[in-house]
Amino acid sequence: MGCDTGSDPRVQTLTESSPDLPENMRVIGIEEGEDAKAYSVGRLSMHEISNSTLGEQPVAVGY
Repeated sequence: MGCDTGSDPRVQTLTESSPDLPENMRVIGIEEGEDAKAYSVGRLSMHEISNSTLGEQPVAVGY
């Protein structure tokens, strides 16, 4: 059986004052120009990889 690659990750818009997330949450972040995303290390450790996009570019984020 293969692993879930997280090809439909839940995306949440964050601001500097996102009270529902701990300040010490470990993430892997990527950015390109004005586009940026952060992927929770805790979630990636369960799924190992997340297939996503950044702008128009497909990306795979792994942990």
